Amino acid sequence: MYAELTDAKAISDASQSGSTEALRNARVGRVRGFNTFEHNCLDDDETIFYNRDAVSLAIRAPYPPEGTAFSAMQSEGGFAMTWIKDYGSSILKNRSVFPTYAGAQVIKVKRLAKDGATSLITPAIRVKTSIVPA
Repeated sequence: MYAELTDAKAISDASQSGSTEALRNARVGRVRGFNTFEHNCLDDDETIFYNRDAVSLAIRAPYPPEGTAFSAMQSEGGFAMTWIKDYGSSILKNRSVFPTYAGAQVIKVKRLAKDGATSLITPAIRVKTSIVPA
């Protein structure tokens, strides 16, 4: 999809842009108001369109277990983790573990139709170009 957008001059080739934005953030441009990213978890013929409110991400720190030698919980910028430090008798060394809970959910939003009716929709669209009729 990235190659097709570049060939169609919808975005400029990220390697020719002179900016480090593509390398640092995988952002390669904007197409019709959408930030465009290339991602290796998507198939070559797959595109996902979504707005910034389409997905909710929650990252929480679990409570440390009782009896640990040392533990601390920290959160910053919406991310959180727990630090557990103790002695591992099976490895004969101190060890640190950093557990966290992470979850993501697509959020349904209320859509108002021209006739005044409302419905819940998912503000994310997945397109597989290999199955789109020509």
